[in-house]
Amino acid sequence: MKKKRNWITTQSGTPDFFAISPPQKSAGVLHQYQELNPDIVSLLDVVTPKPTSKITSPAKNFLFRGNEPLTAPTTPDGPQTVDFEGLHTIMSKRYKDATGDTFPVSRSDYLFHDVCLRDPSRDNHQETHAFDPNKATPTEPTLTTLTNGTYEPDMWLTSASAPNGAKMCWWPIEPSGSPYNSSNFLFYLDQWAGETLHTLLNTAHTTPHVYYIHCANGHDRTGLVAYSYFIARGEPQPNAYILGSTVCVSDENPANCIALTSDLTPESGSPKSKTKTRILPGGGAGSYFDTIANLGSGGNLSWGTNDYVDKSPYGVFKDSDF
Repeated sequence: MKKKRNWITTQSGTPDFFAISPPQKSAGVLHQYQELNPDIVSLLDVVTPKPTSKITSPAKNFLFRGNEPLTAPTTPDGPQTVDFEGLHTIMSKRYKDATGDTFPVSRSDYLFHDVCLRDPSRDNHQETHAFDPNKATPTEPTLTTLTNGTYEPDMWLTSASAPNGAKMCWWPIEPSGSPYNSSNFLFYLDQWAGETLHTLLNTAHTTPHVYYIHCANGHDRTGLVAYSYFIARGEPQPNAYILGSTVCVSDENPANCIALTSDLTPESGSPKSKTKTRILPGGGAGSYFDTIANLGSGGNLSWGTNDYVDKSPYGVFKDSDF
């Protein structure tokens, strides 16, 4: 088993919930779309790739998760754009809190990649326009372009107006309760997403690369891809599930937190973590859990039928699993 990260310590217990945040009201201004929620942003992994013949001292690559990273409007239902500076600030804090190390000082010190997991038209293309004002959506993958390898070279959207060369891609993630088969695009995409993130994080560069995966709320589709990433990294299924469904929070009682985790214990030995909370895919939606079970088992199981979970829709992990 791979050594667990010191900021994610597992014990047995039942996962708790994180409330879904509706579009918010900031500074008295109503708006139609989500805005960046610092409580949801969390560090998933940090990787120093192996050196290559051309890059002998690779920079670290970072993987974060969160919700739709938009600014709040200044007028009711007014325009919003990607909150690059706000996101940089909270990622810096999350990395410092988790590792004790210093994140790249400014946004010009790394290459930012926005991995959008929901339809870009849902926010009237405002996120897309932050990367290229002349494009409505990034290139959409299909089963054909994923399997024949033609999607990835055309995956990233950027333009001269994108700050510091930032890039965006769109992976239309949805759950699929059916086991994998050659025509099941949704399941194939779920699996491909985790494997691709693993490859990206382990690719050597001289400049740090930062990947930010998100849907609207940062719950369902984001958790599914985070789980898929940890499966690709080689984690056993229960570990991947806990790692993929946990976020680190900076406040003990964030406004939208229903309950702090009871199956994550900080190094102090407290029975409940005060710096981490659990968000579950779909709040019990069977298709999300079936997808998780299928991803972790090679596509042959349904949730509740394997060794790692009981017949509860949420699953209970045993000490012996870790």
